[in-house]
This record gives sequence, structure tokens and C-alpha cells, in this order.
Amino acid sequence: MASRGDVGTGSSVGAVGSLVAVSLLALAAGCGDGTGSQTGGAGAVDGPTIIATTSIWADVVSNVSCDGQANVELLIPIGGDPHTAEPSLADRERMENAALVVANGLLLEEGLEDTIASVEAAGTPVFWMGDYIETIDMAEGADHAHEDHAEKDGPAGHAHEGADPHVWFDPVRVSNALPALAEQLVADDGLSAAAVDTCLAAYQEPLAAADRDVASLIEALPPTVESSSPATTRWATSPTAITST
Repeated sequence: MASRGDVGTGSSVGAVGSLVAVSLLALAAGCGDGTGSQTGGAGAVDGPTIIATTSIWADVVSNVSCDGQANVELLIPIGGDPHTAEPSLADRERMENAALVVANGLLLEEGLEDTIASVEAAGTPVFWMGDYIETIDMAEGADHAHEDHAEKDGPAGHAHEGADPHVWFDPVRVSNALPALAEQLVADDGLSAAAVDTCLAAYQEPLAAADRDVASLIEALPPTVESSSPATTRWATSPTAITST
């Protein structure tokens, strides 16, 4: 999914952009009824272990493999920055022993990608979400700043070129990629096709509803609010230009 360009800095854009980001992050964390463990601890369930790099994708996998069909574990701790995360030897061992690794790709987890690719080459299946989601081109040298991604003594921002890695901000694009994930869970991880299909349908419904809600927010913007780059997204503004993970 390619990157979204910069937007105007009016208060209406900031308010709507923040609502967009918050609503979609909450959606990924709360939609459906995924009941698989996301810690691998006492709540672990009987079933294949699937490791997701970020909490967003862990929640997505839990919803597609709902009803305790899989034990979903998180690689980057909640609150960790995927842009700067580095794998430990224990992380590599966990991925090598997993039935599946689900990663964002598109250099979101830049410090992890060599290790993930090495684990994949050694035989662990890896589902790269970015390979299944239509991308949006990032304006050359585009950056966005927010405190959560800043080094303690460094600049509060990071730059991207090429495809925008923050693909989870569009629920429709995420939803369109989920049948491929479901197919992987059934074909390679042995999950029940009927159960996964039921989970998938239950999850895609609120994703579509979230997209309609966001579209309504965007349509409410005054006509004077304009993007500083061509309208290459389905929405008139760019959530990732305001706040992203």
C-alpha cells in the first residue's frame, strides 16, 4: 500500500485524522471475538502457534482464527516501535518453532526483516501482509512525526520512500487481504476451513462498517480543506500524515 501524502494542517484535518487513526486502531484491537492467546503464557490454547510482529496483526490473526483455534503470540511488545525493533536470539528461536509468522513487511519492521527472511528460508512460513494489500506510493522523502517513534534524544519522526508501510489504516484494503490469510491458516496450519470462514465473515462486517464511518467523517470536512498531494487514496485525507504506528 503506497504512502499517503502530506495534508493541510487545519484544525478540521487534525481532528478528523486523529479520529480516523484512533478508530482504526481500536477496530483492529477489538473487532470480532478472537479468543486465542496473544501472549503464549497461561492463556495458551491447543493449536498451532502463530507469531505476529505487531499487536495490530496479532489482533487481526486472532479474529480470523477465532474461537481458540490458534495460539497467537506477539513478537514486538505492546508499546514497542516496529521501526526500531531488533530481534533477540530468543525471538529467532520462537519464530523458527512457530507454525506461521505474520509480518507487515514494506520495511515497517526494518530491523527484523533480515531475520524473518532467514527464518522463512529455513522453512517457517511467513505471511507478509504488505504483499496482499494494495499499496499507496509515499511521496519521496515524506516523513511524519510523533513522540512514540522518537528516539529518546532523537527527532520525533521517521521518513519513508516507496510504498507506505502503514497499511492497516484502510479497513477495506485490510479486509481484502484477509481471505489470503485465511487460506494460509487452513492450508498450512491445519485450521478448520468452516470455522475460519465463519470467523472471517464475522470480522469483515465491522471492518466494512468502520470504513463507512470514516468516509462519513471525511465527507464532513469543509471544501476548503485540501490535500497538498494528489488524491491517491479512497479518503480525502491521509491518516498516516497525522498519526501512525
